[in-house]
Amino acid sequence: MKKNMLAFLLLLIFVVPFVSYAESDELSEKHSLLWKISGNGIEKPSYLFGTMHVSKKLAFNLSEEFYKGIESVDVVAMEANPASMIKDMMDSPLFGGAYSMMKARKPKINDMYTVEFQTLLPTDIVLGNLLAQEDNIINSLLYRRTGGFQDNFSESTYLDLFLFQAAKKLSKETVNLEDFEEMSKLVLLSMIPDEVKDKDKRRDASKLYEKLLPGQTIGDLIEDAYRKGNINYLDTITRMLNPSKNHHKYMIVERNRIMIARLDSLLKLKTVFTGVGAAHLPGEDGMINMLRELGYTVEACEKVITDETMAKRKEIDKLRYELSFETHYPSDSVFSVSVPGEFSVIPSIDDYTQMYHPDPINGSYFAVLRLRTYADLYNKSRDDIFMMIDSLFYENIPGEIQEKKEINLQGFRCFDITNKLVRGDYQRYKIFITPLEIILFKMSGPDDFVTMENNSEFFDSVKFNFTHYSEPHKYHDGRGGFDINLPGMAVSNFNVEDSRNEEFREIVSVDTNSGEFFMMRRTSIFDFEYIEEDTFELNYVIEQYADARDFLIKEMQLATYKQFPSIDATVEKDDLKLNLRVIKKGVEFFLLIAKTEDDDHRDNFFNSLEFTDLTDVSEYISCRDTLFHFTVTSPKQPADNILQEVMKDLRTISTRDKTPFETKYKSTFYTEPLTGQLVRIEFVRLHKYYSEKHIDSFWTYRRERMLNDSTLKIYSYDTDSSDGLYTMNVRLVDTNSIKMIRKKLI
Repeated sequence: MKKNMLAFLLLLIFVVPFVSYAESDELSEKHSLLWKISGNGIEKPSYLFGTMHVSKKLAFNLSEEFYKGIESVDVVAMEANPASMIKDMMDSPLFGGAYSMMKARKPKINDMYTVEFQTLLPTDIVLGNLLAQEDNIINSLLYRRTGGFQDNFSESTYLDLFLFQAAKKLSKETVNLEDFEEMSKLVLLSMIPDEVKDKDKRRDASKLYEKLLPGQTIGDLIEDAYRKGNINYLDTITRMLNPSKNHHKYMIVERNRIMIARLDSLLKLKTVFTGVGAAHLPGEDGMINMLRELGYTVEACEKVITDETMAKRKEIDKLRYELSFETHYPSDSVFSVSVPGEFSVIPSIDDYTQMYHPDPINGSYFAVLRLRTYADLYNKSRDDIFMMIDSLFYENIPGEIQEKKEINLQGFRCFDITNKLVRGDYQRYKIFITPLEIILFKMSGPDDFVTMENNSEFFDSVKFNFTHYSEPHKYHDGRGGFDINLPGMAVSNFNVEDSRNEEFREIVSVDTNSGEFFMMRRTSIFDFEYIEEDTFELNYVIEQYADARDFLIKEMQLATYKQFPSIDATVEKDDLKLNLRVIKKGVEFFLLIAKTEDDDHRDNFFNSLEFTDLTDVSEYISCRDTLFHFTVTSPKQPADNILQEVMKDLRTISTRDKTPFETKYKSTFYTEPLTGQLVRIEFVRLHKYYSEKHIDSFWTYRRERMLNDSTLKIYSYDTDSSDGLYTMNVRLVDTNSIKMIRKKLI
């Protein structure tokens, strides 16, 4: 479910407006989805069209006037720009925040030591998922396919994107009427529910419709209204489904005002064909009426569908927009490849990094997926991985494989595969097995687009830029925290595009000449209620690592490394021996692994780790939390704050306080992605009739509560009563541990 969260939010923006018009009014419009705009000083007509954000065929009964309108105008305007949508999403504080919240660091209670130090050889399931991967966001942006039987009643894309494709292929200028960030915030605000009594009214109205129209669903009625262009009936039906007044206010009215303001400016300069969700058209606050209030004449267009108009859509579909390729690098520069535009990283909660560049004009996309194999930790060679993945093609390459070749590029074995989907569309893969990871290049498009000669540049341009160091080379984490020296060929997530969401920092290296393997991982483990002894935690990390892989522990030796507790160990399985070192630095743990028979190489690697200061590049701002009632100066985190505020509002309103006199407790976590620091915020509203004779008694009680059923000890505390606030700072420790828990009570 988490994996689909971003795709769900995207669909919320572009699907819900069609079925979300709320307020009824006395305006009654003619049956039409296409409206001609004239008057108010404009010399040539412009057009307003109500779309349905789906790929179903019912949305594609397009009239002769629809195509004439597009061909006659200077500009095609839409709600958003499909060409920049994926980049807008990934750069968005709101959508980036959605993923950050999905992956937000929480204390891991069950098997946290195992999870934090996993270095697993990819299973058949993981490799199969890598091959079969079709990201939900790409589907939402390019196709809107539902899968299965329903695809037989769908077109190759959804109506809005077809409008965009038609505009581009007919050399029309395209503009978006909404700013993505602005629109996203309004969509999230629209999710705030009304009072419970309003919900009950809507629920009763929906039940009434079911009784009056047996055998028909609300969806059936909506589709029929759209098919007939009956926006009045559409208004009547959809207002029954409106989830809240806020939904209507932010999803429809506020967005209409923004779009009309920008459309009005455009109409003064150029002729415009505007396509927006059909629910934005009718009613007093609809775009039709708003244009009339500005002085425009808005008239319904007659819907005439002929064989020629049906053929027109196919004619536009067959047009191909020529792509211009440029060389691009991932941020770690491991490879270069020619792509028609920038890659965007779509975060994955799976084990691989996925980079996409969609081509919405032609309905194609370019992808690069990277999966670290940890093969050397299992005595597996590149040939072993090559054979593993080869055995999975039949089941996991979609459709039918048309051609499969084995090639070699710069010493790396590769599969070059072309496959044909059931729909008739072609895809192509190039899958490289490097010493440290699998790197998969993929292209998908409509019909034979992928196999066209001028589109092979994506695959032909792939070049690897690995540097093989014969002597140890110093690597530095750009965020600070440590430096370390490794020989051979290395890859890390120090600079990987989605590193802001990485829960650990890792670098792995292999010397292809000697076969030696080295790895370092830094992670953090948080526990706000308990502090474990350092020696126990270090021993337990080694035991868990060995048990998870069926290794035998041959020796363990507790020590200190640069004044921090550490442990060295040797684990073995069959003829494989690994040297481990774990260092505990507060809540941070450093796991170092060396696969080498040379003790000097092992020691040089282990002892090259240097701790450095974190690089704080954060902009600090004053943040006000309305749910937890505090203001704090903290690093600016656009990826979290706005979305968190909206979600807090949702939780607050949906759980309105029916017992204001009782004790209330709330908690949340704030994380700083660059440093990995975690702060737990707790809000306690005491019972209305709770009292203490003196503030000192209250603080004494709170300190006693902290120590209840705990081995924790108070290292120090201080109290203050300045600025009209009573505060207490407490430092908690436990025996035989360098960890400390700091709490501030206000």
